[in-house]
Amino acid sequence: MSCHTSPGRGFDLDRESREFADGMQKCAVIGQTGALADFADCMDDAYRGFRDSAEFAYYTADELTKHTLKKCRASLRSYLKVVDKFAAAADRLHRAGSLLRFAAIPGASKGFVAQTRRYAKVAQSALRLCAPR
Repeated sequence: MSCHTSPGRGFDLDRESREFADGMQKCAVIGQTGALADFADCMDDAYRGFRDSAEFAYYTADELTKHTLKKCRASLRSYLKVVDKFAAAADRLHRAGSLLRFAAIPGASKGFVAQTRRYAKVAQSALRLCAPR
């Protein structure tokens, strides 16, 4: 099992982050129509799966940290910090949209994109260092 997926439960933070980003695009279209209640609901729906996957990824990596070798443990600690920041960036974007704070959305979106890149880099490192030999 990698430190960001659980095939048995179907949690995959990479996939969920892509779905969240796709959902944001759909929400933007809804927002342009002026249907504000539908826009806020769309933001909630898009975020729900990401939040659950981020929580599960954090929990899984935290549990694995207790049972790994030193190099892997250090990588998992970095991964935990990045998952936390990644989830916080997604939460800021979600809250900006669901609370109809349109002026905050561009900045929150930029922060989410930056954390997505950071997450991908650290996740790959953790997978490489923690892969079974």
